[in-house]
Amino acid sequence: MFTKLLIDQKIISRTKRKVLKNVSLKSSKKPKRANSIDKNIEKKENNM
Repeated sequence: MFTKLLIDQKIISRTKRKVLKNVSLKSSKKPKRANSIDKNIEKKENNM
């Protein structure tokens, strides 16, 4: 049960990252902010 939850979290964070990248490409006015969000997600994934 717990492992399934972790796997779900990883899948969710991956899809979030994809969405964030798409958003950052569309709104190229704030690419730096989107990149920092991506890095924060990667840090969280690495900690898991």
